Amino acid sequence: MTPEELDAWVQEDVRKQLKPKKPPPKEPVDPAAKKFYLSMMCQPKPPLMSDYDRSITKSWEKKSNRRYNQVPQLGEQPKQSVPPLVVLSKEDEATAEFVKEMNLTKAQLLGQEKILVHQGAGRKPFVLGEPLMWPELIDTLPTRMRELHQWYLKACAEGYIMLAARIKHTHFYRGMDDIWIDFDHFLFLFHQDALDKSLVSVWSM
Repeated sequence: MTPEELDAWVQEDVRKQLKPKKPPPKEPVDPAAKKFYLSMMCQPKPPLMSDYDRSITKSWEKKSNRRYNQVPQLGEQPKQSVPPLVVLSKEDEATAEFVKEMNLTKAQLLGQEKILVHQGAGRKPFVLGEPLMWPELIDTLPTRMRELHQWYLKACAEGYIMLAARIKHTHFYRGMDDIWIDFDHFLFLFHQDALDKSLVSVWSM
């Protein structure tokens, strides 16, 4: 193929490629379907609601605000199978717990029967090496008080009769010194009685 023939072929092919193409024939549309879709598109828009009507509508559409189709709450049932639940106040709960712990009867609370007083209500005489409290009351002591009581019994068994507490110069500004606490002073501590100045000094440190 000569160059002239090649150029002619290329121009002819380009002309065929750039030649406007005829659009495909349109498919026929059913007049009934066309009328239906036109009626759907031309429907009038609903009128706008006022702010008040819109807020009321939204509140009603929220399910949590509806009262119907809900389970009746306690006390709202038409037929009560059990008596209404009585909820005690905090003071009444504390009183009920106290009565339960003290094993008091209703007659004792009303003053119809005498409440027995344990001998531990009085002060236990101090005897070195013996418990500072009545044995029945030792388990009711706070943790630190009970640990101090156990240490006291152990120290007495080892022959000690007093406790030395080392103080620094910054405590009372009189140099290094020791404060001696007799074990009989522990009796006042456990019975919440007047304390010796040595115990007060140790506590203030």
